[in-house]
Amino acid sequence: KLEIKKLVEQRKLEQVKQDNYLLENKVMALELEKIKKERELREQKALENKGNRRWLIEDKNEEELKKG
Repeated sequence: KLEIKKLVEQRKLEQVKQDNYLLENKVMALELEKIKKERELREQKALENKGNRRWLIEDKNEEELKKG
């Protein structure tokens, strides 16, 4: 009887371990998605800023030509 009880407890423990593993994987997947979105936003902002800098440079050049 003790042997059966021990086997049942081991099975429960393995199930809990599997559940924890799956939960950790879900958490890691969510974290990865968050990181990807943040990276995408940073890259998008960098491209927008690059575009803005070009306009600023062109505006400055036009102002200098008018003063010139």
